[in-house]
Formats: sequence, C-alpha cells, structure tokens
Amino acid sequence: MTIEGPMHGVHCPCRGLWRSRGFTAIELILVMAIIGAFAAIAIPRISTVLARQRVQQAAGRISADILRASALARAASRTYTITFVRNSARYTVSGFDASGNSVSWQVTLGDEPYLCKMSSVEFGVDQAFSINGYGVPGEGGKVSLAAGSAGAVVTVDPSLPQPTITSK
Repeated sequence: MTIEGPMHGVHCPCRGLWRSRGFTAIELILVMAIIGAFAAIAIPRISTVLARQRVQQAAGRISADILRASALARAASRTYTITFVRNSARYTVSGFDASGNSVSWQVTLGDEPYLCKMSSVEFGVDQAFSINGYGVPGEGGKVSLAAGSAGAVVTVDPSLPQPTITSK
C-alpha cells in the first residue's frame, strides 16, 4: 500500500504549489528597496511641481482679483484700491458699489492652498494702486511671488487690458 497525499490512496497534484504561494522575506525586502529608490527620485520632482503649481495659482488669483476689481469699478463708476502687504503675503481689495456700500475682500497667499511669499511689491510708496471708475489702473507695477524654488511675477500695465503673469 502506498500512502499519497493527506488521505490514503488519493493523489494530491497541488503538493508542490504550497511552497510557491507566498513570498520570501528577501523578495519583500528587494521590492521595498526598489519602491524606496523610486520614491527617493520622485519626491523632489513632485515638490518642485507642487511649488510651481502653487505660485501659478497665486499669480492667477491676483490677476483674477485685479480683473474683478476693474469690472466692479467700471460697473459702479467708482475707484477700487488694491493694497499689498508683502511681509504677510496678503492683499486687500476695497471700494464702493453703485449704491455706496463698501465692498472689500482680503486674500492671504501665505495660507493654503497657495503657501506663497511675496518677494517684492513695486506699486508706489504705499504698495497699493487704484483702479479708476473706467476700470483702468492708475499706475503700473508688479508683484513677485515665490514658493520653494518656483517664482512668478504679476505685472500691471495701464495700457494693457489685463495683468500679465511671467514665471521665473
């Protein structure tokens, strides 16, 4: 009588497969090392892309708020003022609507989702500029933004219909 498999007389063709169902510790360590190497290469690149994206979003926000203030100034035939505070990476847009009600909003670029700094602000002595009742900025200037190694500049030129954004 021959004994085969877990039951006498029954052939078990899967006996050799039991060993191939799992992974050895060496295989797992090798896979983890490969994943770690790829992560070490990818993380700096991802952080650079994120910084560039944050700066572009912040510059786009400034540009959109300038255009919004310009449209509101035109609609109300009143002056709007945009004041930048470089140290706190913040700016305030303020003015009056057609009924004489105060309209203002404040944006802090140092907070989420932007996490940017204002490198420089070049708008007159008080770091502000006005948009007249025709929707035209009274003076030109620029704001430089930075996040990590990425940077952008928002330039306001009264002769152009909208602010321009350039990457550094």
